[in-house]
Amino acid sequence: MSIGPTNDIVAVMGQEHFPVSEPTLHKLTVEEFVSLDAAGFFLGKGRFELIEGEIYQMSPLHRPHGRVIIEIGSQFHRAVEAAALDLEVLSPVSMRLGPHSLPEPDLLVAAPDPDDQFVELGFARLAIEVADSSLRHDFTRKVPLYARHGVPELWIVDLKARVIHQMTDPGAEAYSTVEVHPFGGRVASKLVPQIALDSARLA
Repeated sequence: MSIGPTNDIVAVMGQEHFPVSEPTLHKLTVEEFVSLDAAGFFLGKGRFELIEGEIYQMSPLHRPHGRVIIEIGSQFHRAVEAAALDLEVLSPVSMRLGPHSLPEPDLLVAAPDPDDQFVELGFARLAIEVADSSLRHDFTRKVPLYARHGVPELWIVDLKARVIHQMTDPGAEAYSTVEVHPFGGRVASKLVPQIALDSARLA
């Protein structure tokens, strides 16, 4: 039996004929990811998020990480209530970004959504990632993801360097405006200036 180039139709078992092609990556959809979760696939295995169709296991949360999330959330809740803003401070929560991504920021400021499912992009105002061991993952995968989909403001709270990377003006793969604030001062949201953080309390 003669077999031609790999891009030709080739004979298989002398009877059936199939086109030969390279293997392709199957990108999971949000619906497929949710179905896996509902079926118990992730049960007892930790926390996972979906980024561009690929599943990533999230780092365990250590005490400093957890304390910082609670402190930021408490300050933001008080600011929202004091200014009577029609916003929610959510943690943890999943945010749908297109058909293949369901990241889980550490905190998310969002407008209320009557659908009450995952936070949709149009309701997101400010996403916050608290990073220690996850810093590389946050900068190489999540920052481009958030920028590409147009999340209007993103903070990366770097616990090791003790700085806050405040990012606005999302573009194709990055944010065009980035400010770095050392712990110790007041950082106000660009999009919702009534919400501010006293970062001296993150020690």
